[in-house]
Amino acid sequence: MSDWYEKAGHAFVLGSKKEPTVTIQNVFKRGIKIMGSMKKKKFYSNSAEYILNDANFDNLSDEELLIMRDRISAWIEQPIDQRAMLGYVMNPLRIGKTLNKEIAAFNTVHGLCWTSHDVLWIA
Repeated sequence: MSDWYEKAGHAFVLGSKKEPTVTIQNVFKRGIKIMGSMKKKKFYSNSAEYILNDANFDNLSDEELLIMRDRISAWIEQPIDQRAMLGYVMNPLRIGKTLNKEIAAFNTVHGLCWTSHDVLWIA
């Protein structure tokens, strides 16, 4: 159903809550795999080349240019928001925990993500 989000009003979970089967290490491995794939396929550098090529915009109407502007804006926001979400999910993994090598790494990731998010968002 392509318009499920617009039609959805409520979600109900039936049955008992299940124990998680995925560890945080699984999540990190998956995230690393996704980022590696995006880098290998040059998602962002290809996008920059597209945006910098005036020929891609020369024949667009004013309305089409506005639509393209919104698409480009959303695309640019994606890595910024990804950093914010990654930093955000570090909190339950690090807050209130005894400092060790893993927690220190979570603290570092959290700080780097929020700093880069804030710098990029301001720009």
